Amino acid sequence: MFRIKMLPARYGDSLWIEYGRPANPRRVLIDGGLASTYAVLRAHLLGLLSSQRHFDLIAVTHIDADHIEGMITLLADRDLSFTTDDFWFNAWRHFSPAPKSLLGPLHGEYLSAMIDARGFNWNRSFGDFATRAAYAHPPVAIQDDCLPVVTLDGGMKLTLLAPDLTALGKLKRVWKREVQKAGLEAGDLPAWQARLYDTPRLLPKSLLGDGAPTLEALASKASKQDNSVANGSSLAFLAEYEGKTCLFAGDAPPDKLSAGIRRLLASRPGQDRLALDAFKVAHHGGSKNFTPELAALLDCPRYLFSTNGERYGHPDKETIARLLTAGRTPCQLLFNYCSDANQTWVDPQLKSRYHYDTSYPADNSHGLTIDL
Repeated sequence: MFRIKMLPARYGDSLWIEYGRPANPRRVLIDGGLASTYAVLRAHLLGLLSSQRHFDLIAVTHIDADHIEGMITLLADRDLSFTTDDFWFNAWRHFSPAPKSLLGPLHGEYLSAMIDARGFNWNRSFGDFATRAAYAHPPVAIQDDCLPVVTLDGGMKLTLLAPDLTALGKLKRVWKREVQKAGLEAGDLPAWQARLYDTPRLLPKSLLGDGAPTLEALASKASKQDNSVANGSSLAFLAEYEGKTCLFAGDAPPDKLSAGIRRLLASRPGQDRLALDAFKVAHHGGSKNFTPELAALLDCPRYLFSTNGERYGHPDKETIARLLTAGRTPCQLLFNYCSDANQTWVDPQLKSRYHYDTSYPADNSHGLTIDL
């Protein structure tokens, strides 16, 4: 079994993954969505026996509010206990071989303090890679053009495709500046831990800024590439289990993601496209994160979109036009919300012409579950 639940996280990501035996699956959690959608994640954990509230991996792809807020709320929930074998999150301590200080934007600082307070293994899977590069605290990153491969207990194989150390270096400068602008003390984990349960009051509201053409024309429409420093640091990795594969892209920019895919294909002679069973599309289907060049690297029958479209109108029509005109057909577009932004794609004429189908949840409060 390889099951992906795109939890309803409004315009954010919260992905609950199960693999292994259906009667007793292993679990991975990628991102926590917004604080306002935490109740859904909490209900999933409360639906398990206390002895089953364990993850083989928890990963926070990057520090944007729609990925990290719900995770902060989860770790701040003193009434809910759970465990994890490893927690992937890049903080200040992972940006440089010098481990002394821990500066960062407020969300990142709170999450860092909580990971430490909970005593979780932190980026443990990358210890061997960090040792070779003299990192005291291992970053989840590509080093020396080597794509790190981690195999979780139970046999799920994860190949990291982004970020690289250059992207983390850019984030380091922004991270330090944002904390100093807020006039807060940074780098003192005990001091941050003393603040933890004031999180709702102290956290900023968000780190984010608040006759139809043919699909061929939309696909060729020029889009600027995503140059967000936070998105540039986003984790992206390929998950493989028992012959099934899904690419989880976080908010990775298309140039970083494409570079990682090309590195992977170079190690697989005879493949000019990455064969996937599913692709959780980067940045909720924003056109700045899905270029024709990226589409040309993928052979994928299922594209997963996690957003209700409320803030930015994602997914962009250009993104879906690019994947339908350059990717594999037939294919499926799977959405964890039914929204104004994605209803265009139920058009039977479009479906017939471009050989695709759509899937939506029966109820927007439940998200969407995909079995590979």
